[in-house]
Amino acid sequence: MIVGEEGLRNKLESRSMRLGIKREVIFTGFLKEKDLLRAYACADIFVSPSLCEVQSIATIEAMIMRKVVLIGRSKENTAQELVKEGVNGYTFSLEDSEEAVEKINRIISDVKLRESMEKESHQMIQVHRIQKSVSMLEKIYETLLV
Repeated sequence: MIVGEEGLRNKLESRSMRLGIKREVIFTGFLKEKDLLRAYACADIFVSPSLCEVQSIATIEAMIMRKVVLIGRSKENTAQELVKEGVNGYTFSLEDSEEAVEKINRIISDVKLRESMEKESHQMIQVHRIQKSVSMLEKIYETLLV
């Protein structure tokens, strides 16, 4: 399943036809709230091949939904900071599609690994919960006022 409208959708649809897998790939386009949650629920892995992510809300959402994350490496992609290599997912070279394929196959073929990574994703993202973030900011402000 490929969610979203940005980027390479037309190229990917053409490639899926050329490879004879068009019927196995779902291109959803942009999804809103409940439909997006359903897409996360259906996914085994969250893959983000973005060159640039300032604050990857999509990666955070995937981790909250207990998904293994596979993030493209790039100097401009802060989403890779959410990945502990081999713990909750992997990063991959945006110039080497075989690396991404190998890591996807590793995750899909090893149920225990995938389940462990799903659990880790969910635990790791808890530090980004709004209540914790607000509390941390309040403490910083309190130290500045003293």
